[in-house]
Amino acid sequence: MIVRVFRARVRRGKHAEFERMLRKVWIPRVKEQKRLISFYSGGPAGRTADGFTMVTVWPDLDAVQASMGSDWETVVIHPEERLVLRQVSVDHYEVLDSRPAA
Repeated sequence: MIVRVFRARVRRGKHAEFERMLRKVWIPRVKEQKRLISFYSGGPAGRTADGFTMVTVWPDLDAVQASMGSDWETVVIHPEERLVLRQVSVDHYEVLDSRPAA
Protein backbone atom coordinates (compact mmCIF):
# COMPACT_ATOMS: atom_id res chain seq x y z
CA MET A 1 0.00 0.00 0.00
CA ILE A 2 0.99 3.60 -0.59
CA VAL A 3 0.28 6.51 1.77
CA ARG A 4 0.22 9.95 0.16
CA VAL A 5 0.58 12.90 2.54
CA PHE A 6 -0.30 16.38 1.30
CA ARG A 7 0.50 19.31 3.59
CA ALA A 8 -0.50 22.95 3.15
CA ARG A 9 0.54 25.96 5.20
CA VAL A 10 -2.03 28.73 4.92
CA ARG A 11 -1.48 32.47 4.84
CA ARG A 12 -2.47 34.35 7.99
CA GLY A 13 -6.19 35.03 8.09
CA LYS A 14 -6.98 32.62 5.24
CA HIS A 15 -7.77 29.45 7.22
CA ALA A 16 -11.55 29.67 6.84
CA GLU A 17 -11.27 30.37 3.11
CA PHE A 18 -8.98 27.41 2.53
CA GLU A 19 -11.15 25.11 4.63
CA ARG A 20 -14.14 26.09 2.46
CA MET A 21 -12.12 25.13 -0.65
CA LEU A 22 -11.24 21.79 0.92
CA ARG A 23 -14.83 20.99 1.82
CA LYS A 24 -16.38 22.25 -1.42
CA VAL A 25 -13.84 21.12 -4.02
CA TRP A 26 -11.04 18.87 -2.84
CA ILE A 27 -12.68 16.46 -0.39
CA PRO A 28 -15.47 15.58 -2.88
CA ARG A 29 -12.85 15.04 -5.63
CA VAL A 30 -10.79 12.76 -3.42
CA LYS A 31 -13.86 10.72 -2.48
CA GLU A 32 -14.55 10.07 -6.19
CA GLN A 33 -11.14 8.51 -6.89
CA LYS A 34 -11.18 4.93 -8.06
CA ARG A 35 -9.11 2.47 -6.05
CA LEU A 36 -8.78 4.85 -3.09
CA ILE A 37 -8.72 2.76 0.09
CA SER A 38 -9.18 5.58 2.60
CA PHE A 39 -8.49 9.23 3.27
CA TYR A 40 -8.18 11.57 6.21
CA SER A 41 -8.40 15.33 6.05
CA GLY A 42 -7.21 17.47 8.94
CA GLY A 43 -7.14 21.11 9.89
CA PRO A 44 -5.27 23.06 12.53
CA ALA A 45 -5.44 21.74 16.08
CA GLY A 46 -4.14 24.06 18.75
CA ARG A 47 -3.49 27.76 18.82
CA THR A 48 -0.22 27.77 16.90
CA ALA A 49 -1.09 25.34 14.10
CA ASP A 50 -1.35 26.90 10.65
CA GLY A 51 -1.59 23.93 8.37
CA PHE A 52 -3.92 21.44 6.80
CA THR A 53 -3.19 17.91 5.68
CA MET A 54 -4.81 15.25 3.56
CA VAL A 55 -3.65 11.66 3.88
CA THR A 56 -4.78 9.17 1.26
CA VAL A 57 -4.17 5.42 1.19
CA TRP A 58 -3.88 3.53 -2.08
CA PRO A 59 -3.41 -0.16 -2.91
CA ASP A 60 -0.26 0.50 -4.99
CA LEU A 61 1.72 3.14 -6.84
CA ASP A 62 -0.16 2.43 -10.08
CA ALA A 63 -3.37 3.58 -8.38
CA VAL A 64 -1.72 6.82 -7.23
CA GLN A 65 -0.37 7.48 -10.71
CA ALA A 66 -3.73 6.71 -12.34
CA SER A 67 -5.46 9.17 -10.01
CA MET A 68 -2.86 11.96 -9.94
CA GLY A 69 -1.49 11.70 -13.47
CA SER A 70 2.05 11.80 -14.76
CA ASP A 71 3.07 14.53 -12.29
CA TRP A 72 1.95 12.46 -9.29
CA GLU A 73 5.00 13.54 -7.26
CA THR A 74 4.23 17.23 -7.74
CA VAL A 75 1.65 19.36 -5.95
CA VAL A 76 -0.65 21.10 -8.41
CA ILE A 77 -1.88 24.43 -7.07
CA HIS A 78 -4.71 26.23 -8.81
CA PRO A 79 -4.57 30.04 -9.16
CA GLU A 80 -7.27 30.68 -6.52
CA GLU A 81 -5.34 28.50 -4.04
CA ARG A 82 -2.14 30.50 -4.54
CA LEU A 83 -3.87 33.43 -2.87
CA VAL A 84 -4.41 31.51 0.39
CA LEU A 85 -1.46 29.11 0.55
CA ARG A 86 2.08 29.97 1.53
CA GLN A 87 3.69 26.49 1.36
CA VAL A 88 2.69 23.04 0.11
CA SER A 89 4.32 19.63 -0.04
CA VAL A 90 3.45 16.06 -0.91
CA ASP A 91 5.23 12.86 0.10
CA HIS A 92 4.61 9.21 -0.67
CA TYR A 93 5.36 6.27 1.60
CA GLU A 94 5.21 2.54 1.13
CA VAL A 95 3.41 0.94 4.06
CA LEU A 96 5.75 -1.26 6.08
CA ASP A 97 3.20 -2.40 8.63
CA SER A 98 -0.36 -1.54 9.61
CA ARG A 99 -3.13 -2.46 11.98
CA PRO A 100 -6.74 -2.46 10.86
CA ALA A 101 -9.22 -0.65 13.08
CA ALA A 102 -10.82 -2.87 15.68
